[in-house]
Amino acid sequence: MTNPTRVNGRLQEFVPLTPDDDGQIRRFASLPSVVEPEMVQPLVWCLEFSLPFALLEKYAGLFGAVTGQIWRANFYKCGNETSHPHWLSWMPLAERNFHDPSSFGQLVFNTL
Repeated sequence: MTNPTRVNGRLQEFVPLTPDDDGQIRRFASLPSVVEPEMVQPLVWCLEFSLPFALLEKYAGLFGAVTGQIWRANFYKCGNETSHPHWLSWMPLAERNFHDPSSFGQLVFNTL
């Protein structure tokens, strides 16, 4: 993303992933991508994903060795097109703009 400012409800400027780049992201969910019929009772679900550093470097530049680096980010879920629209994020938001750097938390890279 190059400019997180909202204009008419959309990001002012961003670079979308190509379909090939999107295909490099591994996703693992405890629910299928489409849930039919809708589950109306409360439930617990999990989502994991993995992004290759090479993919991130394509959009953000070279990182070098990431051990010891601290990055800022946020993770979010949008349920815009559901019967019960909802949104959530890992870090608290000043407003419903998941791309606002002032609402990012820290990711600390350590060795295992």
